[in-house]
Amino acid sequence: MRQRFGADGLDRHGTVGSGKSTLAAALGGELAGDVFSSDRVRKELAGVPVHVRTGAAGRSRLYSAAMSDRTYAALTHRAIERIRSRQMVILDATFAERRRRDALRKKLERAGIRYCFIETNSGESAIRRRLGRRAHSVDEVSDARLEDFPTLNRGYQPPGEVDSAHFFAVETTGPLEKTVATTLKSLALRRASSTH
Repeated sequence: MRQRFGADGLDRHGTVGSGKSTLAAALGGELAGDVFSSDRVRKELAGVPVHVRTGAAGRSRLYSAAMSDRTYAALTHRAIERIRSRQMVILDATFAERRRRDALRKKLERAGIRYCFIETNSGESAIRRRLGRRAHSVDEVSDARLEDFPTLNRGYQPPGEVDSAHFFAVETTGPLEKTVATTLKSLALRRASSTH
């Protein structure tokens, strides 16, 4: 199933290890969209190879508030520039704090860009298994690991402020094909309702 929504923005959203990046990549293929990853942008800005996990001191600098501000600003800027060239964009990022979601929404709305936040939900046991597997992966971009889960999970602010016309949640514990199909159907429904 392939759909093109034109110059729209999709934001991948959810807590760490919830399947955001996997679903974002799959949606990018289905929708012929560009996937912009906050993990990749962050490491690019810091001059860190994408598949290298820095030590504790390096991660402290890489994930500082100032670096996160730079990362999300660059991510948003790049996405809007690409959307203006009539390309579908998917943001693979947590947007865990309401202030970051608010900033993104304001910029998209000011630019006249349609958007939808998608929250990926997964049970804690599934998240812990995924994070545990990352310790043995050589091609993992994200630095989040099992030991980071409690801290990152506590910092997550659910997107209750986003209205249902621009938001839905999807379960990611089942087969990827089913998750993608459910996501595409929900996107199509919101696309149809926005044109009436």
